[in-house]
Amino acid sequence: MLVGCHGDGLGTSTSEEQLTSCVTIPASADTMVSDPPMDHNFGAMPILRVGGKDESLVRFDLGAIPASATIQSATLKLYISGSGSTAPVNAHRVTAAWIETLTTFASFAQSYDPAVIGSVITTSANAQKSMSLTPLVQRWVTGADPNDGLVLETSSSKKTIFVSREGGTAAQRPQLQVCYSVPDDHCAPNPCQHDATCTNSSTSYTCTCPPGYTGTSCETEINNCASAPCQNGGTCTNAVGSYSCSCPPDYIGANCETTVDSCAIDPCENGATCINGSGSFTCQCQPGYSGARCEDLVDNCSASPCLNGASCSNGVASYLCTCASGFAGTNCETNIDECASAPCHHGGTCVDGINSYTCSCAPGWGGPSCDVDLQLCAQNPCLNGASCADGYGTYTCQCATGYSGTNCEIDVDDCATAPCQNGGICVDGVASYTCDCPVGFTGVTCQVATPMADLGVTMTGTPTAQVGSAISYTITVTNHSTTTSASNVTLALSWDASIGLSFSSFCGHGAWVWCLGTIAPGASSAITVSGTA
Repeated sequence: MLVGCHGDGLGTSTSEEQLTSCVTIPASADTMVSDPPMDHNFGAMPILRVGGKDESLVRFDLGAIPASATIQSATLKLYISGSGSTAPVNAHRVTAAWIETLTTFASFAQSYDPAVIGSVITTSANAQKSMSLTPLVQRWVTGADPNDGLVLETSSSKKTIFVSREGGTAAQRPQLQVCYSVPDDHCAPNPCQHDATCTNSSTSYTCTCPPGYTGTSCETEINNCASAPCQNGGTCTNAVGSYSCSCPPDYIGANCETTVDSCAIDPCENGATCINGSGSFTCQCQPGYSGARCEDLVDNCSASPCLNGASCSNGVASYLCTCASGFAGTNCETNIDECASAPCHHGGTCVDGINSYTCSCAPGWGGPSCDVDLQLCAQNPCLNGASCADGYGTYTCQCATGYSGTNCEIDVDDCATAPCQNGGICVDGVASYTCDCPVGFTGVTCQVATPMADLGVTMTGTPTAQVGSAISYTITVTNHSTTTSASNVTLALSWDASIGLSFSSFCGHGAWVWCLGTIAPGASSAITVSGTA
């Protein structure tokens, strides 16, 4: 048995069964978080401040301690470099993962177990303080609780300052001193046979055997046929972790416990009931089926139950007749009375037929159902104010002036005779027309000529020009009429806008348009434009 000590001089212990080791683990992460208004992370500071609105988080890496270890002792050591309070500083288990460089008071959200797992009294500064964390470290090592570290807090409004991982000397920084023992490995080499699982303990081992094996080391194969599980003369064959039975005729089942049931394969069809017999079965059919297995549908149409030309559709213990038009009933035995709904109107008499009826109409009415009023003027067929005159089965419309057609639906085209003269345009009305006369004519048919002015336009000025030379043009409008004045005269020019010209003001009709007003008979009006070519 190997005994000895591993550690840093903190002490050793040995036993005949295990080795005790002691290690000092420095803080792997620590940070100080402050409550609002700052809501800040002070993880890079050389101090851990606890009190008022401040808390500190500390975490230790326990990866070097085997999960099978038994923690003999675990002591947290903190160095107080300043204290303004005599209140105890309490340690709690953190219940959420945190990141030193990112965690703030708000994001930490008081994620810790309210149970106090250790305390230190802060009566003086420059002192090393210790608290035992043995049960918690044991749970961290075994994985019973996640190792998210500790939170240090106090109810005091005054602050106690500890040296952080970044401050002081190595001896003053937060430390976790752990002494643990690891039991001897009785499973090396593995004593368990047939792929059994070995579980180590402090003094021995236990083998968890796979199915079919037993013994301290799972060395013995279990005889599954020893209990004679096969019934009714079945023969047992042993296997690893199981057995099989070879059954005699008429028996089945894992242990030959079941008599063969001829109905087990469900031989009967269409919902029939199977009755088991000695090596046979009988099927009791549902209504509408026949055959040894009730596989045949009874033909209910074979007796031709449907009458009057109806078609028969077979069903299960039933049939359906699709009747010809005019017949009804289960077997289409009834001639439908088409007169039952009184289809003949206005006193008409109904005579029933097969899928039909005939109406004998009263005087003045006609149509298949006597619903046509032979006095057709009652239906107001004549339009546009026409009067109606009845005839026997017909009518005549006397149209109002300006309309024609059977029902006086056509507006007579009063422009058809081309009444407008001298190029006038005819606009049709009701029994009337209107002529839209061209300039120079008036009257109902544009038959009256009216006097007109006679305007002419001339332009004089520079005939040709080189680029950059001066140009000037005069445009003159002359009324050549000797009797009629021209009123509201406008002059419009089309001109290359790239040529720079000066001109008198345009009028309100747009660019390059001049309003010349009224020009008397024989008079003229002119404008002048000039510029550079």
